[in-house]
Amino acid sequence: MIPKLFRGAWNARDYPASYSDLDKSRFRKFSALARSFYGQQLAGMAELPSIDVLNDDAFVDGLPIYTGLFCEAGNRFVYVASNGDVFRCGAKDFQGNLLSGTFARTQGPSPCDNQHCYYFFNKYSASKNSYNHADIQQFSVVSGP
Repeated sequence: MIPKLFRGAWNARDYPASYSDLDKSRFRKFSALARSFYGQQLAGMAELPSIDVLNDDAFVDGLPIYTGLFCEAGNRFVYVASNGDVFRCGAKDFQGNLLSGTFARTQGPSPCDNQHCYYFFNKYSASKNSYNHADIQQFSVVSGP
């Protein structure tokens, strides 16, 4: 089992900010167990998955702010809408349309224009392309989405 951190509102409370110390402790414990169990499988992969499900415990005290930091979004990965429209990250920064042949990939890293993008920035940041959830401490932290 791999624990997944809830991010959002429930019962008029914002998470992860509303997790109790006991909740956070338990979450960290089970995250460590999952990393121990699945770590060797991930270590053998040529490229780690974009969704880093084993390190959600890095966010139990809050969510990092990535705005302004350089990321490879639009160059190494994009968001493709059902109509073929391509965006750098999410539904902004239109880069063209795959179906009409107007898509143009961003050349190199660009400043992040989102407050946070939990997994993708950690994988595609311009400064590193590996998982190291301890590095997240260098970023500012917010309590909700």
